[in-house]
Amino acid sequence: MYIGEQKQLFVDDFMIERLDGVEQVMHRAVKDLNNPILSPENPEEDLFLVGFGTVLYDEDDDVFKMWYQRWDGLWDCTECDLRYAISDDGLRWAQPDLGLVEYEGTRHNNIVLRGPAARRVVDSVSVVKDGHDPDPDRRYKLLAWSADERGKEGICVFFSPDGIRWTACPANPVICYDHTARNIGDTHHAIGWDEARGCYVGLLRPGGLPRRIGRSESPDFIHWPLPQQVIAPDDRDASATQFYCMPTLLYENVYIGMLYILANSGAALPGATDNAGADTMEIQLATSRDTIHWDRRFRETFIPVGPAGSFDSGMIFAARPLVTADEIRIYYGGFNVLHSEHQPNERAAIGLARVRLDGFVSVDGGPIGGSLTTNVFEFQGRRLEVNADASHGQLEVEVLDRASQPVSGFGRAECVALRGDSLRHEVHWRDERPLAALQGQPIRLRFHLKNASLYAFQFKTA
Repeated sequence: MYIGEQKQLFVDDFMIERLDGVEQVMHRAVKDLNNPILSPENPEEDLFLVGFGTVLYDEDDDVFKMWYQRWDGLWDCTECDLRYAISDDGLRWAQPDLGLVEYEGTRHNNIVLRGPAARRVVDSVSVVKDGHDPDPDRRYKLLAWSADERGKEGICVFFSPDGIRWTACPANPVICYDHTARNIGDTHHAIGWDEARGCYVGLLRPGGLPRRIGRSESPDFIHWPLPQQVIAPDDRDASATQFYCMPTLLYENVYIGMLYILANSGAALPGATDNAGADTMEIQLATSRDTIHWDRRFRETFIPVGPAGSFDSGMIFAARPLVTADEIRIYYGGFNVLHSEHQPNERAAIGLARVRLDGFVSVDGGPIGGSLTTNVFEFQGRRLEVNADASHGQLEVEVLDRASQPVSGFGRAECVALRGDSLRHEVHWRDERPLAALQGQPIRLRFHLKNASLYAFQFKTA
């Protein structure tokens, strides 16, 4: 396989031929000590959440942008709306007075979208900035659960030139909800344009129970067929587990999904059949190379609920991860109540969790040491970088040929052992033979780890 200069992660088996004395380890996201980073001014009246929303860094405008939702109460979406905030650093957020949408008799607010008068719902929102579409008025695209002017509910799409002024698609709802057939769920996520498949991809929730994740393709972001199931609870999941939603990021050629795990749905309320049950919502990791086949090897919680009394003690609604220069940020809506109907003193605000760059999963070697051998590949580049923590040990790299024999000058004995913790260790061999001479040849890498964690590797020309 040809990998060029593409960074390679170890979240699945794509690049791994063999593990000897080492193991893949998932790393939980670490919550910001200053959480929540955005809270309602009137917490007794409003709930803020970004799990049904989006945060992105806009390189054109050099600013972080957040689209988040306001609810009147848990599952009370009769007056929910979409709001907009901006930030220079992604930590301190301003809520601009946009003057666009009237709410409670004033336009002095940061609302960018409300549902039509017949049904004031705009929920389960995901926003993409689309560089594929040549139409500047469709640069930003939005998929949500909303309604048309007659109050007909279902999946609706909206377009915008700037992410602030939105126009409803005349075809809304692009998937109408059939109350009898329950043909579609109400929580969804738009991944965006898939270059490899030549279409837009959405992870839309099929109708009915148990809740699970489906997938749909669209040529134009307007015509969406009913989703086909791609992830559902299995016999490794706890009884009555359901999957609520899965915001997903394409990261270094791997799709990283934030899978909402609704635990024991309905179990706490006898006779509950749908949106009820005193249940938690936490996040697990799911990964894919094509958005069709998903790997759930890590069943432990990636973002857990907080301790009793915290703003996120009941449920976590994670947004699509956001990659910055040296870390991955996951903004999330946290609830202090469980998945149920209205409860006393319910609160929701927006928090932040962080992951090391490339740091979802590492391959770890202990005090005895071990090795990871890659599959055969061809590369492009002049040097090799690895993201690794060898603060208490070391990491060595050897280059092997197709037959797994060391390439002269690039063996383990010639490698200068890496120590310390760095996102961008550069690998050297003592003979300093030019690595570029191996370009286009089928090789493997073997990483020798002792008290070290390896997150990723990448060949680079510059």
